[in-house]
Formats: sequence, C-alpha cells, structure tokens
Amino acid sequence: MIAALTKASELYGYGNDIRAYTDSVLIARQISGKYKTKEANLRKLNLKARELAGKFKSFAIKEVPREDEHIAQVDAELNRLLDDMKA
Repeated sequence: MIAALTKASELYGYGNDIRAYTDSVLIARQISGKYKTKEANLRKLNLKARELAGKFKSFAIKEVPREDEHIAQVDAELNRLLDDMKA
C-alpha cells in the first residue's frame, strides 16, 4: 500500500481523489482503522500508509473478492511493476 500510494502521489499529486482496491480484508480494515494492527513493526507501516493516504484530497479503500479475475490480473501486474521499480 505504501508503494502504491507513493507512486500515486508521483503520478497524480496529492490534490486528487484516490481509490485503492485490495483482496485482503485485513489490509483494507487496518488501513481504514476498523481493525487495530497488533504487531509493532506492522503498526509503523500502517501509520505510514495512513499518513500517505491522508495527504490526498480523499482516499477510499475497497475490498474486492479474490474470485474477481480481472482484479487479480491487475493486482499481479501492479505488483510486478512495483517489483521492477525496486530493482
């Protein structure tokens, strides 16, 4: 989520509305604040993601079912691109 929000800020700037989609109920609910993040190092990452999300005009995160093949393909491609950027 941090990498995706960072890339969104680079591409679109913080003055825009951002929507994130994930097939992880846990991630969606932790980022939105509905669930607490128990582990200390994950709390730091959650805080960073929430800080980045808060910089945008608006931010929404939505859970999508893993069975949604299109979302799964887009997610896989995005992860591949982000991995390539790190290299």
